[in-house]
Amino acid sequence: MSNPAEPTTRLTAEEELVAYLDGELDSSSTARVERRLAEDETYRQQLQQLQQSWDMLDVLERPEPSESFTRDTVEMVALKTKEDLTRKKSQQSGKRMLVMSGSALAAALSLTLGFVLIRSAISRPNQKLVRDLPVIEKLDEYQSVDSVEFLKSLQGEGLFGEEINDAP
Repeated sequence: MSNPAEPTTRLTAEEELVAYLDGELDSSSTARVERRLAEDETYRQQLQQLQQSWDMLDVLERPEPSESFTRDTVEMVALKTKEDLTRKKSQQSGKRMLVMSGSALAAALSLTLGFVLIRSAISRPNQKLVRDLPVIEKLDEYQSVDSVEFLKSLQGEGLFGEEINDAP
């Protein structure tokens, strides 16, 4: 059967009368239809025609569904249910695969980022040592020099040979 007509739904005159005959209208809609029936002759005639149609349906013989009809209907419902379940499982499987792929990608990115950060943090002190290695190798020699000005004067006299000038 149909759902009761909601008061916010605008029905045509025929739909309203059918809902009235089926007892699907709420009390305010029923009162409105009955007021209109009392005032509008055309509306009353529509109701009478619909009522006659309903009465004729009662005269008709009610067919009994055959056993094959019932079986076929149940089989169709079962098949439709199976298709729906298969589709739903497929969708869930796809979602699960997407979540797992996303998780694996996030884990791989996290591991890569962690590796890069830790490697740079560990190698940073070593880079400084490598950069300072020429000074460290000659540290004993530099400690025996009293001042930087003395070294610059020796360099100016060409005593250091072809070495590169690192001083600014």
